[in-house]
Amino acid sequence: SRNVLVAVLDTGVDIDHPDLAGNIWVNPGEVANNGIDDDNNGYIDDVNGWDFIDNDNNVSPIPDSAVFDETVVLHGTHVAGTIGATGNNVEGVTGINWEVTILPIKVFDDDGNSTIAVIVEAMEYATSLGADVFNMSFGGYSNSQTEAAGIAEVVANGGLVVAAAGNDSLNIDDYPSYPVCYEDVLGVSAVDGDDGMAWFTNYGAGCVDVAAPGQSILSTYYTDDVTNGFVSPYGYLSGTSMATPVVSGIAALMLAVDDTLTNSDLTDIIIDSVDDIGLPELGAGRVNAAHAITATENFGGPTAVVISHNKTASGERSRGKRPSFTWNKPTSVASVSGYYVYFGRKRKDPLVAGDLQTSRQFRSRKKLKGNEKTYRLRIKAMDVDGNSSKLSEFLYVIDRKVQRPTWRSTAAIATGDVQLRWYKPKGEHVVGYKVYRATERTGKYQSLSGVITQKKYIDVTTQAGQTFFYKVRAIDDLGNISTLTGARRVSV
Repeated sequence: SRNVLVAVLDTGVDIDHPDLAGNIWVNPGEVANNGIDDDNNGYIDDVNGWDFIDNDNNVSPIPDSAVFDETVVLHGTHVAGTIGATGNNVEGVTGINWEVTILPIKVFDDDGNSTIAVIVEAMEYATSLGADVFNMSFGGYSNSQTEAAGIAEVVANGGLVVAAAGNDSLNIDDYPSYPVCYEDVLGVSAVDGDDGMAWFTNYGAGCVDVAAPGQSILSTYYTDDVTNGFVSPYGYLSGTSMATPVVSGIAALMLAVDDTLTNSDLTDIIIDSVDDIGLPELGAGRVNAAHAITATENFGGPTAVVISHNKTASGERSRGKRPSFTWNKPTSVASVSGYYVYFGRKRKDPLVAGDLQTSRQFRSRKKLKGNEKTYRLRIKAMDVDGNSSKLSEFLYVIDRKVQRPTWRSTAAIATGDVQLRWYKPKGEHVVGYKVYRATERTGKYQSLSGVITQKKYIDVTTQAGQTFFYKVRAIDDLGNISTLTGARRVSV
């Protein structure tokens, strides 16, 4: 499903590759190459992702100089192909999830250098775009509280972090590697074609969760760069970096089957559905995509509840400060023991962050406020045997504010009247405006109009030789009223 977004934090991705182009993320809020940050996210023209090394929108792995590491340059495109090379297109390879959306994020230069600050900012960027899976085919032996906090934030927002164990044949329980050894990261080691331990793979049951094929993996290459010698569209690479996207692709495929799965659900199913290969130091076993999909389809417990709010549907805006919700009792089991309920801004698993209750009602304890802030009511039902339902979610969008307009122009015109123009506040659901006037900047402003729908107004009640001051406010479709603009002075 192209509704599943996989962030590839790597050395860049060849977004024009014939086996990848159709599955590359396109920012719906940006106009390409107009030099404007159309979606106001702080990244100008981030049409297909962002290069956090050079701080621009070119996510290609093209080398920056004549001296570079060839494997590093190929790395990100190879990873992306394993996750989501297009299927049924008569091209070279097919990804684990052949219809997925890949978000290219460049966090390494052409020699494999990066910083913690770059990686953390990249995670924040991908989180803001709603990435479901974060593929991190990299690692090092330095622990960073900043990086750990960044990963914790990804997980708190519902993202699944999948990371490589490393390629130094080390026991990383004794010599920890990061990010794979951070809390709540799904760690991946590598096996060869015979389900044996790949000669290079790091290992350690404390940090590594599962194994995946990582030796001589065929995938997409950065290509069509004759200048730097990159002409082959496909090739083989080995490493836990190649095993990691196998697991990311399986997670994405599971979400295509059931998009209600939380990151905890994904982790549990992937681990529980492995094939035991008798190498516990490589994790629970070697991943099995078919078993994971079957387990997803049969993911157990009670049926998911249906959440209702008496005034709005999920995702609709509302002014209610303390919303109340109800839900049905699952009919698939004879007895329900209770419901784990989470209400907040993040995409947290109710089993981890929620409270257990027996009532089928919930009301926000605090008064909500904000301008189009989304709160998530997330519920899992529990049966008497301890089985949980799939996740149910209701998006409650609180909107109790509207931004004020900004001035475009004010001028006395030839008729002796005053013409006022302003801009609609960006992103707001404005249905009208009111205009006010005073004879002194700090004086009392009187309303000149009822609610008008146009973004202009002509004051025909002026008098020659006088100076007037004008302000405008906006009104949205929920009845929210903005503050007044700053005063604009016009002499007639």
